[in-house]
Amino acid sequence: MFCETGFADGSFEDFLRALGSDEPSPPVIVCSRLYDPALYLDLMDRGAFDFIVYPYRTEQVRWILGTAFLRYPKPAPMLTTAPGV
Repeated sequence: MFCETGFADGSFEDFLRALGSDEPSPPVIVCSRLYDPALYLDLMDRGAFDFIVYPYRTEQVRWILGTAFLRYPKPAPMLTTAPGV
């Protein structure tokens, strides 16, 4: 999941808090227009998977996504029942 550091109706803090601490939580990559090492460390402490700064480089995004897919298990498939079954 990608999330901005700030958006109209909340912030990355609200987003991370809404996900809670249930394991496994989806990897959250926080995006920012400014490089801020203190913010990066704070994000990691709060459970973000990574921090990326504009402009994005294709190889950087590929590496982050590849690492996220390797580290986090795939969710169990949702079991649904068709109506009338």
